[in-house]
Amino acid sequence: MNVLYVAIGGAVGSVLRYLITILHANSRILMGLPINTFVVNILGSFLIGVAFALLSKYEVSLEKVSLLLVTGVLGGFTTFSAFSLENLKMINSGEYLNSLIYISSTIIFVLLAVFLGFKVFS
Repeated sequence: MNVLYVAIGGAVGSVLRYLITILHANSRILMGLPINTFVVNILGSFLIGVAFALLSKYEVSLEKVSLLLVTGVLGGFTTFSAFSLENLKMINSGEYLNSLIYISSTIIFVLLAVFLGFKVFS
């Protein structure tokens, strides 16, 4: 059943991301940056922070709500929000060096992966 919550949420998040892209087709690039992706990543990060804060206030497990909204909707909307949340948790736990290593290595490996994927399959 948990997989169903994630799947439904993921579908909603992906559709929302797509709608933002087509609704703002004219503003796709701003100053050389893909503004739609930029906005989605910032919005998704903000929303996952809100969701995490609200879900943390309750001592009762809201696993199904979290699976639907955080893992599903926001995960489908943008995976950058999950990356941001993981770093927030590390920083809140005082794991500054781990957060810095995670941020740096993620950026480096993601850029390398996209470059290699493009080169290999182009």
